[in-house]
Amino acid sequence: LQHMIDTSAVGCYGYAWQFANILFILFGALNRTWCPFFFDEMKEGKQDAMMEKTRNFLELFTVLACGFILLTPEVYHVYARQDYWSSTGIIPLFVASYYINFLCTFPVNYEYYRMKTKVVAAVTIFSSLLNVALNYILIQSIGMAGAALATAISHGIQLTLHYLYCRWLGQGSYPFPMKVWAKYGVAFGLVLAFVYAAESIWFLRWGVGAVLGIFELLRIKK
Repeated sequence: LQHMIDTSAVGCYGYAWQFANILFILFGALNRTWCPFFFDEMKEGKQDAMMEKTRNFLELFTVLACGFILLTPEVYHVYARQDYWSSTGIIPLFVASYYINFLCTFPVNYEYYRMKTKVVAAVTIFSSLLNVALNYILIQSIGMAGAALATAISHGIQLTLHYLYCRWLGQGSYPFPMKVWAKYGVAFGLVLAFVYAAESIWFLRWGVGAVLGIFELLRIKK
């Protein structure tokens, strides 16, 4: 960004990334909670118990990610000085990257369970190189939004490669087929589109966010 645009773009991009990173920290905490259950219950053959926790994990993080982007514009404007507000629009793209990275958790942890760490490393290296190439192409076209979009696309390719490999590796026994997580991904995608469509209509976004929050609190209570 500094080489292709200027230093101010780097500052705005970095500030937006720092703000979005709050969600990534939450993801890390939730993942550290879920992983021990996954490994233990896979080892013990408790497929039903593991899948119940997986669906809860998927639902909870999807609601958190959707709520985060629905409230982002106003909260970010409180968090950041007006000088940085030009990067508000790329925060949902960062969150999309983190969400795709979250979906990667399931095939990647299965690969760890099957001790295929070289595959994890190879896909990570390939995705990183692809990210660099996409940055070069997209920053020239759409500026700092191109850098955020490049990351989201590379994570999407990463998820696709891990998923296809695990389907082949599991030979029908892979526990996370697309039907397990696809509806959550579609729901997040619809909310992402809604956020960009209703960017200036704050009460609609906050209203949907409130409904999602109440829904999830009732689910947790249940």
